[in-house]
Amino acid sequence: MKIKMESIAAGPDGVFNIGKVYDLPDKQAQAFIAGKYAVAYVAPVKAKAPAAEVKTLDAAKLAHNAAEEAYEAAKDALKKADKKDKPAAGKALAEAEKTLWDAEDVLKRQEEIKAEK
Repeated sequence: MKIKMESIAAGPDGVFNIGKVYDLPDKQAQAFIAGKYAVAYVAPVKAKAPAAEVKTLDAAKLAHNAAEEAYEAAKDALKKADKKDKPAAGKALAEAEKTLWDAEDVLKRQEEIKAEK
């Protein structure tokens, strides 16, 4: 389970620094979370192709599909997030939604360009 440290911790298993993300066995990760030393880590979801750099209709379609997948993944992450992880998951969802909107705008523009030719 991935966690993000909110305070420093040190012991026989090593030193865990504030702000760092660690992938630990579930039992150890849950202990850090229960002790309020860490929170469950929800990775931000990003589209594979930035919409602003798209120059062809095929690329726009690929970017749009990637943005849709990222948005759906972010929605699922928000649904599964614990109460304390909801703000981070909500932020990831908002970023994915903006990326999707941008991709939709680029796709529409590329479709217009193709129709003009």
